[in-house]
Order: sequence, then C-alpha cells, then structure tokens
Amino acid sequence: MGKIVKVVLSALILVPLLGAGTLAVLHLTGLDEPHPLVRFVVVEGDSMAPTFHPGEQLLFTQRPWQEGSIVIADINEKTAVVKRVWAIQGEEVVITGDSVEVTASYRLPKDKIIEEAGEAVA
Repeated sequence: MGKIVKVVLSALILVPLLGAGTLAVLHLTGLDEPHPLVRFVVVEGDSMAPTFHPGEQLLFTQRPWQEGSIVIADINEKTAVVKRVWAIQGEEVVITGDSVEVTASYRLPKDKIIEEAGEAVA
C-alpha cells in the first residue's frame, strides 16, 4: 500500500511541475504567442520547388530578413504563405515562389513578413 501511495503522490507532484515547465519553455520560446520566436511549417503546394517540396518541414525564426530570404508572409488569406523575398522597394516587399511553373507573386508592406526560414528540418 505504501508503494501505491508514493506513486500517486509522485504523480500529483510531477504532473503539475512538468506542466509548469512546459508552459515556461513555451513562454520563453514564444510558442504561446501569435508570432512565436520559433515556428515549424509544413510546405504545401509546389510554388517553392525545386527548393522545397510538399511535406517538407521548415523551421522559421524571428530575425532580420533581406532579399533572397525565404519567409512566411501574411497575404490576407486563410493561411500565410512561404515565399522568397524577390525585392525590397521602400516600405514594400515583393515576394514570389521559386517555381517557374507554379507560383504567385505579391507586393506587400514590410510588416506583412512574419518570419524568416532558418533551415529545412526534414
């Protein structure tokens, strides 16, 4: 009986600690915010081929971007898009996909760029 009590007490203590630890990590990395410091995105569609293909995972971070950077951008649609910064013109940016066959280009205010891709994950 003592063994069961120890297990239950351990669970009662560890579960809240693990939960608090997880929340602390999420808060420190910003994953509980609308624009987290780190974000994983799964590529959908062919607009970034041959650089990235559907199903690949990309790691995005909040850091300075420039012409040539791969970014997530808010184009005022249901979901954000993954595109390459083609040009910066004053307070606007032109983004486009890497595919010559299937892509769309957008001219957006700079503040519509959410994050830059750090690297492909898989």
